[in-house]
Amino acid sequence: MVIKKAQREIKAAKNAEKNPTEHPTLQLVRIPSQEVIDLGKTAFLRWLESQDYDITNERSRRTAWVRDGGWHLKCCVNLTTGTEDFWLVSFNGKGGELISDKSQRDYRSAYRYLHSNGFTHPQLEGMERGELYQK
Repeated sequence: MVIKKAQREIKAAKNAEKNPTEHPTLQLVRIPSQEVIDLGKTAFLRWLESQDYDITNERSRRTAWVRDGGWHLKCCVNLTTGTEDFWLVSFNGKGGELISDKSQRDYRSAYRYLHSNGFTHPQLEGMERGELYQK
């Protein structure tokens, strides 16, 4: 069931690439870094798949939250290395100013700490940076 849903999302993303007016520009920053990777009209799920991330994993598949604008933290499970990689993600250039590398490391640490204390990935990824720090 999860795999079929992921396949439908990838198919929708491929179709969206054919109509650029309906598809956002994807920007990523691997934490910690100040380098913005601009992937243009690439679909987030398609990019995850191309980088060998687990797109059937709920942590990797939740993408609706990104469309609201601003930089959002995303934890993705890499199938090759088995690691949880952290990315700041933005669409349509709405990320704005990047926070410092130290703040990015603190953000990632707060995320890991809260997850180990019972917060779910969807809850954490839906939080604003200030809210994440206050918990």
